[in-house]
Order: sequence, then structure tokens, then C-alpha cells
Amino acid sequence: MADPKQPRELETTRGFPRGGYALWQYTAGAWVLRKTACEEGYECGSPPREKGQYEGEMRKTTCVRRAAGK
Repeated sequence: MADPKQPRELETTRGFPRGGYALWQYTAGAWVLRKTACEEGYECGSPPREKGQYEGEMRKTTCVRRAAGK
């Protein structure tokens, strides 16, 4: 059972953050969304803030809760 003091967003399932993840690829000087694996009630957040270190670099970000009413 999960620790009730721990925020739900920090819980993990099979090594992935609760809510899912998004995969981004650094292409032509910008982050391009390549895969969305968000759970119901979640959506992709912003792309990585840092500039990619090389063409084709991949990064995984955590999905965020969808705002109420969306």
C-alpha cells in the first residue's frame, strides 16, 4: 500500500511515474514529441527545458494531471 503522505504524482508503477510519460526527441534545434503514454486524466507537460546535447537525443518526461474541465 502506498504511503498516504506521498503525493500521488510521485508514486510509480512498474518503474514508470504514475500518470504515464512522454518521449521527446531533439530534432533540428527543437524538442519534438515522439510518443505519448499518458494515463486517463493526465496529459503531456512541456518539452524538456534544456537544449538537447545532440541531434536525435531522446528524453522522457512525466505526464501531468489534466486541468479540471478539459
